[in-house]
Amino acid sequence: MAKVDQLGYVGAGTRDLDVWKAYTVEVLGQEITPDSDDRNVYLRMDDHHHRLLIEQADREDVSFVGWEVADANQMRLVAAQVEAQGVEVSDGTAAEAERRRMIEFVTFVCPHTGVAMEIGYGPRSSSSPITCPPGL
Repeated sequence: MAKVDQLGYVGAGTRDLDVWKAYTVEVLGQEITPDSDDRNVYLRMDDHHHRLLIEQADREDVSFVGWEVADANQMRLVAAQVEAQGVEVSDGTAAEAERRRMIEFVTFVCPHTGVAMEIGYGPRSSSSPITCPPGL
C-alpha cells in the first residue's frame, strides 16, 4: 500500500491579507517569502518554500491541503488507491503546480470535508535561515 510521507502545505482564503501577514509573522514567527504578492502570501517556517499559502478570496476557509510523496510513481499509486474508493482524481495543471511550488500533483475533493486534497512531489526548498521580526 502506497502512502503519503508528510503534510506539505495548506492553502487558505481570506478577505484580509494584512491581518494574516501580521498574525503569521508577529505571532507565529513565520517568514513571508519574497515572491509573495498582493493576492498570494507564501509563509515559510522551515526548509520548504512555504507551508502556508494565504490567498485573497471572498471565502474565509481552508482551500486545499497538500500532501507529499517521494516521487511521481508514489503519487500515481496513492491516486489509484483514492480512485479505488470511488473518488475522482485529476492532474493539477502546470500553472497550479508552479503556484504550489511543486513539480507535479494530483487533486481530489475529500468526500467528508469538501476540501481539495492534493498529492504531490518535488517541493521547492530553501537553505537560507528563516528571517523573523525583532523580538521573536
